[in-house]
Amino acid sequence: MKNLPKYCNKKILSALAICSALFFAVGCDDDWYRPPKKGDKDKIGFDLLVLDQTGTDGSAFTEGTDIRIAVVFVNESKKTIKWGKDDECRLFSSQDFLLVFQLDEANVNQPSYFPVGTPYRSPVNCPPDDAPPTYISGSYIVVELPWSGNPDNKPLVPGRYYATARFNFEIDGEQRFWDLRGDFDIY
Repeated sequence: MKNLPKYCNKKILSALAICSALFFAVGCDDDWYRPPKKGDKDKIGFDLLVLDQTGTDGSAFTEGTDIRIAVVFVNESKKTIKWGKDDECRLFSSQDFLLVFQLDEANVNQPSYFPVGTPYRSPVNCPPDDAPPTYISGSYIVVELPWSGNPDNKPLVPGRYYATARFNFEIDGEQRFWDLRGDFDIY
């Protein structure tokens, strides 16, 4: 290979420097890595996930996938939080708990969604339970239900959807409200 003149080396280095700067400035996904924010280590809360049959979190699933909708109670704090069957029952008694909506594709000008169901039958019967509560500290609990768990549900057809969970939950004697949403597509 021939040696390039010195001015070519400078131009190549300049071009590489510019391309590298553009790659790092424009090409990096902001969500790829984010240092933890102050207070994240003491997180207490809920997340809503849409999963496939293997438990993999996602936002796009093939038609015929029996999606699972999960609410995750996360306690990454030093506090110990009580979780019992009565807490679970209160979640399922909430009107919009794990309710799935589908985009009405007929109305292109004004997007709107309509409810298609929940992964459980409603109303939920909550018999008295003498089981002792679980105490959670520095971990999580997952409430996960397959779409097919409700025999009233039809398989989800291709389209845009979202699952929602709206509920109150008491932490440290204080009622807190959560309004969670998980968007996903069936293709």
